[in-house]
Amino acid sequence: MNEAVRRSLELLWICTTLVCAGPALTGEPAAPVANDDYAARIIGPDANRNTVRDDIDAYIDSTYPDPREHAAMVQFAQAYTQLLIHGGTVAGARAATKDVARAVQCGIGVFGDSNIEKQKAVLAMILNSEARFQAYTVSTHNEEGQVVERFTGEPCL
Repeated sequence: MNEAVRRSLELLWICTTLVCAGPALTGEPAAPVANDDYAARIIGPDANRNTVRDDIDAYIDSTYPDPREHAAMVQFAQAYTQLLIHGGTVAGARAATKDVARAVQCGIGVFGDSNIEKQKAVLAMILNSEARFQAYTVSTHNEEGQVVERFTGEPCL
């Protein structure tokens, strides 16, 4: 990965996993409201219907054989995929962001300091097409101004 791509992903990661300052948005959705066809296009092939694209499932399966680590990475991939699917509205993006924050918190508990690099690799796989990256930019725009509190309780599903 070249330095510019790495830095872009790092900045996007910081914005979406911490608090992004900005005005709250109102009005019409900036992208289509999620429906089955839109979700299928964003997710891509998903043979086991777990909301994680098959190639990402295969990567997680081969890279994280430990059940706790595997579950944390699947939770992260599912949360970000849901953000892409439902992030076309302010309400959808804000609801999905809470699950992303919970998944990030789970990853920190499971992986410690190495969490960011591990989750960034999966996020880069999730955003591997123009349509997915566009859904991501819309969803991050729609979540601007949201302050997500730390999840209380067990963050890992």
